[in-house]
Amino acid sequence: MRDITLRNSMLLLLGGGAMLLAVLTVSSLRTVSPHTAGALEPADNSQAISGFFDSGEMSGVVSAAGTSEHMLIGGAARSSSAFTPKLIAITQTGIENLAFALKNFSSAAIETIAYDGHTWLVGGGDPFLRQTSSPKLNSYNGTEFTDLSSKVQNYRGSIQALAGNGSSWLIGINGLPSPQGGALDINPGETTTALLRYDGNGATEIASTTSRPDLTGTQTRDIAWNGSYWLIAYESVGGSEASPIRGPLKSRLLRYEGSTLTELTVGKLLHYSIFTLAWNGTTWLVPVYGNATNQTTLWSYDGSTFTQLPQTLPIGVVVSSATWTGGGWLLATTTLENLRTGINRNPGNALDLSKDAAALWEYDGTTLKQLVLPAQMMTINTITYAGTIRTAYIGGVNAQGRVGLFTYEKPQLPEFPDGTLLKTPNNPAVFVIFSNKKKHVPDANIFSSYGYRFEDIKPVDEATLNRIPDVKFIRAANDPRVYYLDRGQKRWLKNEAVFKSYGLPWENILTVNEHDLAVYRNARLVRAPGTEKVYFITGQGLIHHVPNPESFVSYGNRWEDIVEVSIAELQSYEVANLIRKTDDFRVYKAQDGVKYWIQTQGTFRKFGLDPNKILAVSTVEFNSYQEGPPLQ
Repeated sequence: MRDITLRNSMLLLLGGGAMLLAVLTVSSLRTVSPHTAGALEPADNSQAISGFFDSGEMSGVVSAAGTSEHMLIGGAARSSSAFTPKLIAITQTGIENLAFALKNFSSAAIETIAYDGHTWLVGGGDPFLRQTSSPKLNSYNGTEFTDLSSKVQNYRGSIQALAGNGSSWLIGINGLPSPQGGALDINPGETTTALLRYDGNGATEIASTTSRPDLTGTQTRDIAWNGSYWLIAYESVGGSEASPIRGPLKSRLLRYEGSTLTELTVGKLLHYSIFTLAWNGTTWLVPVYGNATNQTTLWSYDGSTFTQLPQTLPIGVVVSSATWTGGGWLLATTTLENLRTGINRNPGNALDLSKDAAALWEYDGTTLKQLVLPAQMMTINTITYAGTIRTAYIGGVNAQGRVGLFTYEKPQLPEFPDGTLLKTPNNPAVFVIFSNKKKHVPDANIFSSYGYRFEDIKPVDEATLNRIPDVKFIRAANDPRVYYLDRGQKRWLKNEAVFKSYGLPWENILTVNEHDLAVYRNARLVRAPGTEKVYFITGQGLIHHVPNPESFVSYGNRWEDIVEVSIAELQSYEVANLIRKTDDFRVYKAQDGVKYWIQTQGTFRKFGLDPNKILAVSTVEFNSYQEGPPLQ
């Protein structure tokens, strides 16, 4: 959703290139490749816009906003330390160059574009945030631009975040405030930030480093509206960690409800950065980069509670942009280095293609699926989804500084009435449809238990069947327990917090009969995402850490049976740490690779241990623990 700022993400574009005509046929953008209806991969439409952006030494697509009928795409070109704004409109009739129609925007970069359903705001300025620079702001009604820069004249730097709700706008300015704004003395490597509200007449400051010194050294990374309130995401900038005001790597995620500005805390995290936010109509997706751990975790926020989702990205990877596409999330990732130092990239390194680390993912709340990009990219700065044509506009640049614009048309999912039975010609498996999701009918007995008839089975091709998502949650009639299905195994989700950790609504639960539920074996081997630590779920519903591969194999376990679960689900289990060898009555407490003999019943009571929760372990596992002193 948030378009990563030009200062951090725009890359060099070597050479110029002739300017295209002011208007091109829109078909060159939408039908340039066979990836049209039912497309499964993004299509490369970079050539259709490159002529509008290719000038100077470097250029980049930074932001996009609008509708399927009228989409604005903007960025800038750079020659030495001077910038030229770049802006086009993609409409039903073609691609129009709007850069020359901007008002009072010369020598500035477009860093963010936002659309509120009626009007666009285009913001920018100097990506270097030099003290002499002034933020630029234009409004656009689809026909003409109006200069609003005077509304922010008391500030210095650049507008790098915008969002509107139809009646007012929030504006994020990063840079140094002017003396009129009461500038603070800023230490080297630090910035200031200001958050303004614009109501169509004047701009009022909500917060800044003047009124809130604890924001010194941050940058506004994203602003988003969900219909009721705003979220504002900040990042600690490089060089600001030693600030005596803020302390090391202080983090900020603020919620604004029109009059009240509230600081939020994501889980128990302390030092983190948030580069983008996205809303799906019921919950927020908040990708959180841990400054200390160098790892991004995904969280949902329902307005009251943050819940960690069951996916962790690789070390050093950050989410640069995200959006909701109606049935799932679309995420762009790159390395932290690319995100923070893109514009400072040495032109002599243009042939170093190892920097092309951007990736695009589909995420349904439980599974990340990487999409194949039509061309390598260093950073994807913006993803904007036009729902009426099910198309995402994806903008960025590659390691050589070439402008990139991809379109990804989400395939129209096949729709079948609930209860439809489907089967492919070359596979005996039968599936039943529920809320446009499919569930495997495990065997003939279950098939007949529902009163299904073989003559009602409809043939379907494999490609169509594979595009229908699987049912994930089931429950038996007259039983409130909800189970998660994964590769023929089921897991009981013990409470609402665990269910929420998978980011899917309650209406996704399918009620089945007790015979159907009983067919699925209980999952026994689990681990948290991004970790190697494997746990065994006991018959009592406890979890026990399997200490090493040798112990794992000693039980006849299979590595392919391990399933990843959310942190919330893993934490919902009580730990089984009382063990005994299968042929020995002596009970031990296992902790951190050491076993401690519990000598008497009184010892159980003394340490609050439950003798009814003892797990018999294999000789291999038992012998793998070091012997500690007896508990007395």
